[in-house]
Amino acid sequence: MRMLPFLLMQAGAVNAIMADRRAERAAMAGQAANTNAAPQFKSRRTGPNPQTKPAGAYDWMDDEKGDQSMMGAKSSAGRVGVWGASGSGKSSYVKRQLAKRKRVVIFDPQGEYDATQAQSVEAVRLEMMRNWSGFRIAYRPPPGKEAAALSALCKLITFAQTPFKETGTGSALVLVVEEMNLSFPVSGGAAKCPGFAQICSRGRHYGVEVWGVSQRIAEVDKRFRGNCTETVVFRQKGARDQHAAALELGCKIAQLPRANLTYIHERAGSIETGKITFRKNA
Repeated sequence: MRMLPFLLMQAGAVNAIMADRRAERAAMAGQAANTNAAPQFKSRRTGPNPQTKPAGAYDWMDDEKGDQSMMGAKSSAGRVGVWGASGSGKSSYVKRQLAKRKRVVIFDPQGEYDATQAQSVEAVRLEMMRNWSGFRIAYRPPPGKEAAALSALCKLITFAQTPFKETGTGSALVLVVEEMNLSFPVSGGAAKCPGFAQICSRGRHYGVEVWGVSQRIAEVDKRFRGNCTETVVFRQKGARDQHAAALELGCKIAQLPRANLTYIHERAGSIETGKITFRKNA
């Protein structure tokens, strides 16, 4: 099996990692330290009559996807956008959905995730090498340099997943990008963060599944929003975000979730409403 530790010994690998380090140093420069009934939708992706499922509840033990760490090159490693106001439940939803995934890297500006902490892209690389078959790493970028830091991280991930692209089989990887409006903003996101722009366009070929999370859907570059294979919308706050979320789902603003922990999930025109629940201690 062609694995990252062996790839990193090659001259080409050294050059690529050095490029990542230079990008990371540039990033570090200047661092000082619901409605009552299930709504009917008209999906902008698939036409006027997508299937609408009844409202449901998502509990901690639910896991329809299961472990998807092994994929073929033609797998449907997708791009999932999760949007909601502060406290709406979006990060809890992501954490639960990914609880059983084996290889996860989190771009975590706010330090919200319980995972192996990394303060640099180099630290992420070393941790991936140390536990190539399974890891959960949270990288906290330097404040104000999120775009450059994410780009450097994505270049590392793309390089690490090159064997997947070349051989057609191997271990998939999940990349979670929290606070995406900071690192891939609606104004010039692709230019500011070219590494992530490449993953948006070609990540599936490298076995990279992307979860983008933000309070401000309207402030995230459309290159990601428009390429999402799944969209999950929680309560929105401002008018611009409500409008953008309704447009992505193909619904009216009045049909968006209004209570925390409730959400609408769209995938290939199929609509599901749901609610996050917490089990009471016995």
